[in-house]
Amino acid sequence: MLGSYEYRDCSNELSVILTGKITMLFPELQVDLQRQLEVKKTIDEVLYKYEITTKETALVTSDIEQKANLYLQCKKLEGLSEKTIYNYRLELNKFSQFFHKPISTINSMDIRMYMAAMSEKRSESTTNTKMTVIRDFFQWLQNEEYITANPTKKIKPVKEPETKREPLTDEEVEILRESLEDIREKAIFEFLLSTGCRVDEIVKIKISEVDWSRMTLKVTGKGNKERRVYFNERTKIILKKYLKTRRGDSEYLFCGTRGKCGKLGTRAVQVLMAKIGKRVDIHIYPHLMRHTFATRALNAGMALEIVQALLGHSNVGTTQIYAKIKEFNVQHAYRQLVA
Repeated sequence: MLGSYEYRDCSNELSVILTGKITMLFPELQVDLQRQLEVKKTIDEVLYKYEITTKETALVTSDIEQKANLYLQCKKLEGLSEKTIYNYRLELNKFSQFFHKPISTINSMDIRMYMAAMSEKRSESTTNTKMTVIRDFFQWLQNEEYITANPTKKIKPVKEPETKREPLTDEEVEILRESLEDIREKAIFEFLLSTGCRVDEIVKIKISEVDWSRMTLKVTGKGNKERRVYFNERTKIILKKYLKTRRGDSEYLFCGTRGKCGKLGTRAVQVLMAKIGKRVDIHIYPHLMRHTFATRALNAGMALEIVQALLGHSNVGTTQIYAKIKEFNVQHAYRQLVA
């Protein structure tokens, strides 16, 4: 009824809000997840003896934005990167603008209507990617008991057309190597090929982080997860030569060529790879180098679990999608182990 009030225990909600407010007041907490968790734990302990309630008018205004902010604060405490939080926020802002009613009243048909509007002029894969955020948001709402049923549970992902992710062949790799025009291009190309790093990982690498004797370093991947990657002798020699000849004194392993030669951006690497491929009419991009690394490693006999660790995949199924094992290697393994 309009004007009626609903009382419920909001201790966890208040805890998340207070943690977020305190983090904003003390910037050093924004980069120290462990301290954030300690702050939240302390607040939880204080609030444990109290029953916290809120007074809100029922069925009057949308509370999607408020719940979305709580959700994002929780995701930040879980360790999601700033970039991921930013992307989640964009999707949830669009979602909150689409509806003008309490989130507890949104049903499966509402979700289908949103999907239909959101999928216009977008590919099936893009639609599914965007819906992943909405699904996770509603699952969180149900887990936190803000809603009794999850309306996205009945919504199936849009069927995507099958696309083959073909890595570079050995011949294409050699053709591309021959087309490289300077030591910087060679350094970036070989590093991507020998490590399997993501483009946003390599631009953050500092020279001081590289262990030249063991030819290894740690990179920070998705979800701020650290992993160790390795590079080969060829890459080491080229990197050393590149560092001796490059301009500027940037602390980063790869830097630009103009002005102060500062840190290289992900877009700059993408443009460079496209430029290299265009010379020999081979379409390449940084992520394709990652696919190629995985495939070459498996075809050389590396165990799938090791490739998974090197790529930083939490699910081995993702690694299998990335890599293509040559048919003759499959046949050879079968003859050795089974026949």
